[in-house]
Amino acid sequence: MTRWHAVIAARRENVLSAFRAIRENKLRSFLTCLGIIIGVATVILMVSLIQGFNNQFVASFQSFGATLVQFQKFDERFGGGPRPEDEINRPNLTTDDADAIRRYAWAVKYVSPERWQFQNTEIRYRDQRADGVTVGGVTAAYPDANNHWVQQGRFFNEGEERHSSQVAVLGVNVANSLFGEMDPLGRVISVNGRPFTVVGVFEKKGSFLDGGGSDSQMAIPM
Repeated sequence: MTRWHAVIAARRENVLSAFRAIRENKLRSFLTCLGIIIGVATVILMVSLIQGFNNQFVASFQSFGATLVQFQKFDERFGGGPRPEDEINRPNLTTDDADAIRRYAWAVKYVSPERWQFQNTEIRYRDQRADGVTVGGVTAAYPDANNHWVQQGRFFNEGEERHSSQVAVLGVNVANSLFGEMDPLGRVISVNGRPFTVVGVFEKKGSFLDGGGSDSQMAIPM
């Protein structure tokens, strides 16, 4: 018991000594506690930011479809400059390639060949104009293949695709620019001077992965 009494007394003296040191050095003790608080808060903040970014990144991938695969002639790139000659010399992808995938790739559920115009497209409704619109010639399988759904109206069907009907489905940014609070369905817009009837509006799909570009798209039959 004497040994344990000595250990307890030593521990008690250490604790009392620590409290005396804190009381006698208030400023140093305050700064030490402040440093610990700031350090812990910084770690918690960084973990929260990283977790939030990770959740947003995963949600963005899920919004585009976790099983979506895209094939295109040119590689994705950042910045300007000419493309390498081996990229330029690659054969162009055609609808025959899409038909071959549809026919022989049994694991692929939907195939949607697409051709996009990224510039020099004038979209108007009366005196309203939508800028920065990307126009895509696509097939009726586009919504299923791209996980890009219509929230108002409908998407064009295979008959309208087959007959090259002049119908269009707008991204929400395009619809807002042209019509504001008006109902866009059934209205006729001008695409480089050609009339197209609006049959649907896509759901909002803004994502940091594409800079919200999906909401500034317009789809028409290929």
